[in-house]
Amino acid sequence: MRKIGIIANPTSGKDIRRLVVQALVVSNREKVNIVKRVLIGAHAVGAREVMIMPDRYGIGNQSVHDLKYRFPEVVGNVSILDM
Repeated sequence: MRKIGIIANPTSGKDIRRLVVQALVVSNREKVNIVKRVLIGAHAVGAREVMIMPDRYGIGNQSVHDLKYRFPEVVGNVSILDM
C-alpha cells in the first residue's frame, strides 16, 4: 500500500526577507492550489492513502473541499489527521 503524507505550512514563503527584496510571496490560496495538484498527481500514480497534517488556515481541508465534487475519486482516500 502506497501512503503519502502532506505538510502544508501556511507561514512559509512570507518572511520579511521576501517582502524587503520584493521576492515572490506564496499566498495560502496558492498553497491550496499546489496541494490540489499534488492530490491529483498522487492519485494518478496510484497512491492508496494520503494523509494531510492540519494547519490553522485549513489548506488541506480547503483542498479536499475544492476537489470533492469535480474529482471525488481523488479525495476518497484522503484524510486530514486528527491532532
